[in-house]
Amino acid sequence: MKHLSVSYQKKTINGDEGLSLLSDVTSSNKDYLYEVNTTASSIDRTTGIESDCYELGTPTQKGGLAVNLSTTDRGDQPKTDRRPVINAELKQNHDIQNGLPVGGFDAHVIISPSAGNATTQDGRKIGRAWFTFHELRESYNRTEKGESYKTAHDDSKSRGTNFHLTPLGWSQTVTNPYAKTYKK
Repeated sequence: MKHLSVSYQKKTINGDEGLSLLSDVTSSNKDYLYEVNTTASSIDRTTGIESDCYELGTPTQKGGLAVNLSTTDRGDQPKTDRRPVINAELKQNHDIQNGLPVGGFDAHVIISPSAGNATTQDGRKIGRAWFTFHELRESYNRTEKGESYKTAHDDSKSRGTNFHLTPLGWSQTVTNPYAKTYKK
């Protein structure tokens, strides 16, 4: 893009949410880590202790499809249920999701390998590219802008409607030999 004028570059980047996100993350002075994994850990904000591994599920199985960690607190409370056992699970999941990233990163997004197989409630397939975009944009907004989970999530959802960065022949297989899995 260096041969293009600065104004054309900005117009091109601002016109595509995928390019805009890549530009935002790569020009940030914060450290972001994205990985595809079946487990995730976080550091408890109160105690500073690393959590046990949280298993990421599949779209039809218990366990979330992603863990999105940031140095910015989520700003929400765990969902509640009238059953104490379920409440304990919901609190534990919230505590992991609201934990700090391990390894000194400012943000860490971990997505299940099954994320590309998710579907909407009306049966439409959600591709890994869109899922990844959503989680990374949400992570960027929380980490860089200090937004709450709800604000960042809603913005990511609305920006996803203008997401068209899926090149022809793109493979959803991701291998990162440098990503660390923190297991206790």
